Amino acid sequence: MFSKKSLWILALIGSLLTALAIYVWISDDGRKRSFDSVLVRIDPSEITRIELFPQLVTDSVGYALVREGDRWFVSQDTLKYQADTRMVSELLEAFSNIRLVRLMSREASSWSLYCVNDSSGTRAVAYAGSRVAADIHIGALLFVDPSGAGSETHASLDPDLIHAYVRKTDEDDVYMAAGFFTYHFTRTPDNWYDRTLIAADPSRWDVVDSRGEDSLSFRLERRDGSWFDGTTVADQAQVSSYLQYLSGLRGRSALGGYPSQAPSFIQELMLISLRDRDTLRLRVVSYGPQAYFWESDQNPGRVFFEKSDSLFRCVFRLKRIR
Repeated sequence: MFSKKSLWILALIGSLLTALAIYVWISDDGRKRSFDSVLVRIDPSEITRIELFPQLVTDSVGYALVREGDRWFVSQDTLKYQADTRMVSELLEAFSNIRLVRLMSREASSWSLYCVNDSSGTRAVAYAGSRVAADIHIGALLFVDPSGAGSETHASLDPDLIHAYVRKTDEDDVYMAAGFFTYHFTRTPDNWYDRTLIAADPSRWDVVDSRGEDSLSFRLERRDGSWFDGTTVADQAQVSSYLQYLSGLRGRSALGGYPSQAPSFIQELMLISLRDRDTLRLRVVSYGPQAYFWESDQNPGRVFFEKSDSLFRCVFRLKRIR
């Protein structure tokens, strides 16, 4: 039998353990469960403007992504150029899916520690018309390694192990968010260039006509459902691979124009849809064996530089498409 003193000690220990459990739940698990699962909720289809102030941009100079119809443009000071719509869609998807896993602090004094203040963090503001749909700060990255066996090694293999600190701009609370999403927000303005040369449905094309240098000139034409290379029936599988390759061409380095010297040659590829009465033109201007400048009707005003001749050889059928 326990004495009264022993029972009193056991009761005290039990009370302390209960209090400790409650404290741990409040300070740890409780903090994990007392907030929303995502940082902000936005409808990407409603967003018309995104202002970005990347941490890596000198003096925190910001720029904007602006929607006009179904296209997006980068706007900074007096500069304006078409942005890659796919990249903007990925940004909007990331914006609306910042998953929170832990509340780190409720104090504004901690912002500098987690790099979510104006001087050390990246700020992103999304607008739906004139309404601010979301305004957030993104701070330092961290690597979470469940095994404890070397976080950087594991994080490099699994993006889900890379986390970041975030907060809403108008709130003090700082959270840990899961996933490697920060790169969508920290791009510099020139990273958003639309590098599209061709983005089209190859099943709509009836003629592929290459004009310029005689050695590079050819004409593929669809007749009664089959492709002909000049007057000869072409290898249909090879033509199909070639057209599929052309349908998703992208440039590499965007430039503002062409060199001042005379080019070595100019070659043009015309993709013609007879049923749509539409012609898409792709042009390459060569200034030597390692200087190819590309432009197309689908991205007017943009010139792309390629040092390698790989794209050139594939487009003008000097190299077989596999």
